Amino acid sequence: MFDRFTDHAKVAMNLARQEAQRLGHEHLGTEHILLALAREGSGVAADVLQKMGHDLGGIRINVERSVETGKDTSWEAMKPFTFGAKSALEFSIEEADNLGHNWIGTEHLLLGLIKVGHDVAAKILLDLGIQLVDAREQVIAICGTGAEVVSRETRSERALLAIAPLLRQLTRLERQVVRQLLNNIDQEDHPQGQ
Repeated sequence: MFDRFTDHAKVAMNLARQEAQRLGHEHLGTEHILLALAREGSGVAADVLQKMGHDLGGIRINVERSVETGKDTSWEAMKPFTFGAKSALEFSIEEADNLGHNWIGTEHLLLGLIKVGHDVAAKILLDLGIQLVDAREQVIAICGTGAEVVSRETRSERALLAIAPLLRQLTRLERQVVRQLLNNIDQEDHPQGQ
């Protein structure tokens, strides 16, 4: 399931597990994913929330006020997902597909949380006035749709791939210049007629 996830989305899901652990919860729910998106802070979801006028720290405070601290102190590598969290992940894949994106980024996780509609994170987001349609418009404004889309998380990788042939050519030219300089130096040290 996580093979299409961007690095930011993978980090967010790891942070969600940490948030569940920190709060002493036996499960990983939508509230943990929302806490993680706010904590991760550098993905498209963070940009969307901020462009919609929301402070990431304020979102974290709202979530933490809405949930009780549990007593689970185990450090399980993977906490079981709640039904809402599973639904949010499924909706995030659906949202990515609907937008023509071939990746699942933090933006899709955010859209999936809102789309669940009945869980802790969705209620918090809706109480803050964050509607699915508005969030989706922000995602499209940032990422685009369909064929013109380039994920912000992979732009640098694509830029490097685009300039790689130029870098190889520069390296070849550099080697030729160095060889020519060495030949010139060698000829100066050992003139042919002497």
